Amino acid sequence: MVTCFHEARHAFQPNVVNNLYKGTEIVDTETINQWKREIRSYHSGTGVPSLDDKYLVQDAEIDVIAFHIK
Repeated sequence: MVTCFHEARHAFQPNVVNNLYKGTEIVDTETINQWKREIRSYHSGTGVPSLDDKYLVQDAEIDVIAFHIK
């Protein structure tokens, strides 16, 4: 279930970035701009915590983790 929520939120993010939710303020502009930058240069996780620093500090990943913890 956690993986499903995690990946569903990742699917949501590009839709927000690409303005597919017109007329609805779902995410603030600063966050959208950060997601755009991160989508262009996304760092995947390795499964090795000591190597995942770039992955875990991405706003998009922090958002996803916070989403499925709520």
